[in-house]
Amino acid sequence: LAGEGPQPELASNGRRFYTLGQINEIRHMMAGSTRGRESIEFVPHRRGSEHLQVIAVTNFKGGSGKTTTSAHLAQYLALQGYRVLAVDLDPQASLSALLGVLPETDVGSNETLYAAIRYDGS
Repeated sequence: LAGEGPQPELASNGRRFYTLGQINEIRHMMAGSTRGRESIEFVPHRRGSEHLQVIAVTNFKGGSGKTTTSAHLAQYLALQGYRVLAVDLDPQASLSALLGVLPETDVGSNETLYAAIRYDGS
């Protein structure tokens, strides 16, 4: 890339690191410099004929690692360039907390699944 695109930030130990936004910017730059099939490797996306993919992590037993698996899977897919929507339906909201959302302070009463179910059109 030789000076093109975003520059990495330096950590206190001298290591360089990129934010996810910077990584995506680099992906788009690389996709723009290639043609055809190779460009999709840098910016993965669905084609018009492809259906939305849904991955559910379920198990009846508590404490089996569903939340941890979901968080790692969501982060991995996001780092690979995919758009990810993680839906946390657990009353403890552990996945939300792992992803940086504090339900007690960050989520309003009309920003829940219950609000979507009771939708009144206003």
